[in-house]
Amino acid sequence: MIFLVSVVIPVDITKWVNIPGALFYLIILPGLMYIWSAKGFKEKRPVYFWLMDAFMVGLLIFVFTVLIWSSIALISHHYQELAELLAGLMILVLKGMRVLLEKPVSMSSVTLYVVLLVYGSCITGGFLTRLSNEGRFPPWRRRRKPKIFADSFLDAELLRLREKKIVPQVVLTLKSGEKIRGNCYSYTFTAPREIAIDLYSDEQTERHIVIVKLDENVERLELIFAELPEERRGPFTIVKRLTRCRRAAVISSMEENCWPS
Repeated sequence: MIFLVSVVIPVDITKWVNIPGALFYLIILPGLMYIWSAKGFKEKRPVYFWLMDAFMVGLLIFVFTVLIWSSIALISHHYQELAELLAGLMILVLKGMRVLLEKPVSMSSVTLYVVLLVYGSCITGGFLTRLSNEGRFPPWRRRRKPKIFADSFLDAELLRLREKKIVPQVVLTLKSGEKIRGNCYSYTFTAPREIAIDLYSDEQTERHIVIVKLDENVERLELIFAELPEERRGPFTIVKRLTRCRRAAVISSMEENCWPS
């Protein structure tokens, strides 16, 4: 009986789901487009983290775009278009797109224009953010060395060792069972990942460098290094260093005096 009534009497489902839907295509979807254009979706995170980030970014860009457009309308004395925009946004959020299209053309066109402007701002801002992180935007920053971003644990660990000027040993095991062992000569932090291993030893007279592409043929990669413990910094750290240097100088002078000239 309820099914027959629902078929005979048209039920406007958008009345109940319009506000969450409006939040999605007005805020969350533009935020996701910003994240995609800025850095992609390479990170492995739960979906609700992506939705939270997209909601915050989309909300900021949406409010900023509406405020900028409203300020321009107030400065240029277009009060009617501003009123139509605010009314159109209220109709779009509360009643849906179908009701908005039934309104006067001026109101629907202004509202849809601002919505498209929000999407365009998200995509443009995302690409500019990516270029800025890579050191290619603004133009006067192009000569700077691009930043390196860690997309994996291996990237983060090699960056940490690079900052401490530690050259690790690499043990690379291929699926065929072959092992390659040597010092890490170089590593590419962008796809396709490649690592250069220096097989040079004291017994060899020539340097032998092997370049391996990190793909499905690599079964295991090990990093071996000796990391010195960090010295705790306190109020007397400088005094200890000066005292240590002074002792070293005195000992070296005593050793020089012990040997006859």
